[in-house]
Parts: sequence; structure tokens; C-alpha cells
Amino acid sequence: MKEKVERLLDFLLFTPTPSSRAVNMSDPPSRLTKLPPTTLDRIISLALSESVSPLTLISKLGSTISRSTWRVLATTIILPDDDSILLQLERELESVNTRGTNLLSSIATSHSHLVKNLEIVRPTISCGNGQNNEEERGEGLLGNREIDFPPLDDHALLSFMNRFSNLTSFTWSSYRLPPEDLCLDIANSAKSLRSFRFDLVPSPFLTSLEPGGDEATPSSPNINASTSPSSPSPSSSMSLLHSHSHTSSSSLHHQHQTPRWDSPSLSSLPGTLTSLSLSSLSHAGIHELSNSLSSFFALERLELSKTVFVDDSLLQEIAQALSKTLKWFKIAEMGGTKLSDVGLSSLFEGCQELEEFELDCIEGKLSSFFCHARFYSLLYALIGRLSRSCWSKIALFPSRLRSIKLTYSESPPHKSWALDHLQSLPSLLSVASLTSFTLSRKLHPACLVPGSHHLPRYPIDPLLNPRKITEKELKAITEEEDAKRWKELDLDLVLVDQDQLKKILENCTELTRLKVCFDGEFKNLVRSLPPPQYLFHRTEFVGDSYSSH
Repeated sequence: MKEKVERLLDFLLFTPTPSSRAVNMSDPPSRLTKLPPTTLDRIISLALSESVSPLTLISKLGSTISRSTWRVLATTIILPDDDSILLQLERELESVNTRGTNLLSSIATSHSHLVKNLEIVRPTISCGNGQNNEEERGEGLLGNREIDFPPLDDHALLSFMNRFSNLTSFTWSSYRLPPEDLCLDIANSAKSLRSFRFDLVPSPFLTSLEPGGDEATPSSPNINASTSPSSPSPSSSMSLLHSHSHTSSSSLHHQHQTPRWDSPSLSSLPGTLTSLSLSSLSHAGIHELSNSLSSFFALERLELSKTVFVDDSLLQEIAQALSKTLKWFKIAEMGGTKLSDVGLSSLFEGCQELEEFELDCIEGKLSSFFCHARFYSLLYALIGRLSRSCWSKIALFPSRLRSIKLTYSESPPHKSWALDHLQSLPSLLSVASLTSFTLSRKLHPACLVPGSHHLPRYPIDPLLNPRKITEKELKAITEEEDAKRWKELDLDLVLVDQDQLKKILENCTELTRLKVCFDGEFKNLVRSLPPPQYLFHRTEFVGDSYSSH
């Protein structure tokens, strides 16, 4: 691939156009310089991805190529949460001799107006010379070895961010809580922000390699804390006066609480925001989100994950505040939410512009207080549980709704009622506007390694064993009047036999992708398929042969 890219560049760069005459070394005539800027940027991006030297493109191939290269290089900055990076940058900026010699310092000083996307990510920790040495790691990921690895200093980070006035997308994907003034600073510097994403990820300072091990998070309160860690107000310019007040990483190994973000000043984010993704919110964070919804008058995409405080009242507020704008909504990874039929009904009936909806690993939580039989009638009102008649209770689905995805982790444990709502699935499948539907299982990441799926260390919850598709469900999919509306079907959580698969393929003639869990022998699966030439042009088919025998 690299050779092909180099040949393409040689042809475009160094082959003069027929009309070219005088040669100007500052801007050599070539086919490449005649291309539209967007096309040129794509070619430069491909060249950089294939290890073509940025220095060559910037300094030796003329001003047109140089401008395009800077646009590609500066569009997205991915900054590890490592204080040494900004400390080194500040030293370079203060020195006349070294200013601009580093790629990041060049962007910060001369090309900051080109930066559109900024991502703060968890740093990669390695032992020794980049190797994960087992002897050095000891019992944990990094053993008991002293590690001087402070996260980004709040002062320096906010000052660095203030340089990018044209920022349109910001992502925080680190292992700790951000500066308290993060949203305020973004609001002041990035007036045209369109996307904001906050996600807490596992710490690189894990004390255990076992799945679900506790995490250490610098400068983070415990899960019961109601406030975020305080941060000094940012200085007007980048300075070497780092506070370095972060807790020593080695001492952080003794912290075992997962942090929650209070989302302070979330409402200050620009009203131009069209995409918002939040995870690990505290109760105060959910309250701040509720109060902020009316400020996001252009919001089209919303994702909430790993936040147990998402409940019916929040969905009702979302439906009220975003009724005319919300097009995509995802709720993910919530094993203890209080979400119920009431909230879903409010969302669907209120957000009539909604086009796509996802429930990813969502189920309610039952308090032991309500386990007594005489309290059973109170369960639906007081805990998060989607009832057997959940989908049939929704009086009005959005007219533009075209995609629904329901996914569940195979890993135990699950509540016994987690899949009860599927009893009313025919009502959902009968929604006339739907063209894509997913009912699928999510594997443990380690199970994707060949030969690992059925190992005892990765058990599958019996509740997630595929069940036979019902006649009502099959009818809702294959009814002659509506069957042609389907474009994509992922039926990984139900068993489909030979006759049922044949009926789906014969009636749903507009399918472009079909995934089923086939209940039968592989030879019968092959017999059920249409002629190869018909299948090739029409459908991407994925079939798992499943047999209970």
C-alpha cells in the first residue's frame, strides 16, 4: 500500500501539467496543486497515514502542498493526559531557539486556527523501553514500582485550549475528572463548538489485571462525593508555573472508588452544540444536565452511559426540551437504572423527530426491600424495569423513527426480568417507519480472541441463550404489506429455523444486511439461501449455525 501511495504522489507531484512552463521552486507546477483543496487534503492524509514524512510535504513541495499538510496535521490534536507533554511544550515556546521545532508547538504558535478537534485521552503506560515486562509488573499492572506520572496540569491545559478559537469538537476520554472550569473555558474560547464528549475510562494504574478490578483515579472524589475537584482559574497565557499539585501516582494505587462527574457549568457550553455524549455522571451531574437541556436548542445527538441516575423524570425532561431537534439517542451500560415504561413512552411520544434509538446493556435494579411478595405490585413504579407490555404501551412512535437497537452483554449476572419486555416485541416490529432493527448479544472483548469464547472464565448467562422466534414476531417482520421496508435485520438473540429464514428472505426483498442465529445444521442453512448471484447483489448475509442437539 505504501508503494502505491508513493507512486501516486510521484505522478501527481513531479509530473508537470501540459500547460506548465516556468518552474517556480516555491510552488512547483504539478497535477496535485491543481486539485480542489478537499481532494488534496484527502491525498495528503493518505500519504501521512502511510508514513510519508510531514517534513518533506511541508518544506520541500511548495506552498500549496504545505498549506494542505498543515490543514491535515492540525485538524485533530490527540493529547495524552500526561503533564510532561505540556511542560515540554511550554519550555519550547519560551525558548526562541526551539520555538516551532516541535510539531505540537508549531501548531500552537502558528496554526492554532486550523485546529477543529481536541481529544484528551488516557496515556499509555509501558515498563522499561516500551515493553510490558512481567518481572517489572509484579502482581499488578505496574507492581509496586514508584511511578512519577502526573496528569495534565489544570492551568496549563486550559491555557493550551484557549488557543483554539475555531474548535468544533472536544473529547475528554481519560481516567480522571477534568478541571472544574472545563465547560466555562470551552464556552469562552470555542464559540462554535458542535460536539462535546465526556467519558471516564479505566485507569492505567490498575492494581489488578482481573476484569472489573478497582481503578485508581487522580484528583477524583469517591462515588458519594457531590462536588468535583476544585481547579484554579486558568491563566491568560501558557506558563511554566505548573502547580504540580496532583497526588503521586504511586499513592493513588490505594484509591478504590469509581468517580462521578458533577458536570459543573454544563449549561455554559455553546448553543451551537449538536452532539452531546456523557458518562459516569453523579446525581448532581444529572441535575445539571436537566437544567442545561433547554440551552441546547440545536442538539441532535445525545448519549448517556454508565450513569445509574438516568430515570423516567430525566427522559420526560429530554422529551420536553428536545422535542423538535433530537434525532439520535443512546442509553448504554447501566446495570442499575430506574428507567421504566413510563420514561420510554414519554421519550417516543415527545421526540417526534427521533430517527435512531439504542438501548445497550440496560436493565433495572431491584432493592431487597421490595423482594417480599406483598410489595410485588410496587415494583414497576419504584424500580427500573421494562415490563412485558412495554412496547405495546407506547401510543405514538415518532413518524421518522427508522432504527432501533437492543443489545445485551452475554456476561453474567442479569436480572431474571431483563428480557421480559421482548414479549411485546411484535408491537415494536410493527412500527411502519422502521427500516433497521437489532436484537443482539454483546460478547466479552476477550471472547473475540479465537478459541476463547467458550472458556469457563468467560461464562455466558443462561438468560442470554437464544430463544426461538415467535410466530407473532415473524409475522410482524414478513407481513406482505410492510416486509419490503426492511433494510437491515440483526436477529442474533432469537433462533430462526430453515423455513423461517426462507420466509424472511422471500418477503423482505429490500434487505441489504441480514444476521440470524440459525437453528439447524449448516447444510440446511446453505439450502435456505437464494441463488448466489441474487444474494451477492442484494444482501450482506451473516449466519451462525446454532443447534440445541
